[in-house]
Amino acid sequence: MVYFNWRELPLTHRLRALAILTVLLLAPSALFAIDFVWTGLGADDNWSTALNWDQGLSYPGEVGGRFDTATIAVAPRLPTLDVALAEWLTLLDITGNTLTLTTAMGVDSLTMSGGTIDGPALTDITVRDDVSITAGTLNPNLTLNLTGAVGLRTPSRSTSPFRISRSPRRARPSRVQRAAFPGP
Repeated sequence: MVYFNWRELPLTHRLRALAILTVLLLAPSALFAIDFVWTGLGADDNWSTALNWDQGLSYPGEVGGRFDTATIAVAPRLPTLDVALAEWLTLLDITGNTLTLTTAMGVDSLTMSGGTIDGPALTDITVRDDVSITAGTLNPNLTLNLTGAVGLRTPSRSTSPFRISRSPRRARPSRVQRAAFPGP
């Protein structure tokens, strides 16, 4: 058996080895992140149809896709979230089109600059980090569960169609609801 004495190595060699080990331990998670853009070119409107995404090989949130991002823009078909995602998305970015939810989903960040999120009552989107809604429409039956250190950015108070209300019980996250804010 060969034994290795770490302390006999020069300090520069030890620091280099620690730096390489750190990179190897932290990098794999980000190496598998994929940025998906909805094209709607598949045979149906389903989120789980790989050909509806520009990558054409899988879909955002599939097993192993913890760091995936999904962008919903204007496309020939309207996406429908037809499966429970195995992984949270890092970012859901909606710039156009309508995303219809049939099941709950979880994202780290939600950005809306257009488009619509629709779905039946009691359908939740849980957001762990940031929400930025500058345009677009949310079905009033949907619930945005804001957890963690959430930053919420909407248009100015006088024009924002959203109100955040806290549940009386502390254990429940916030709920974003449509509301009419009074003018300044």
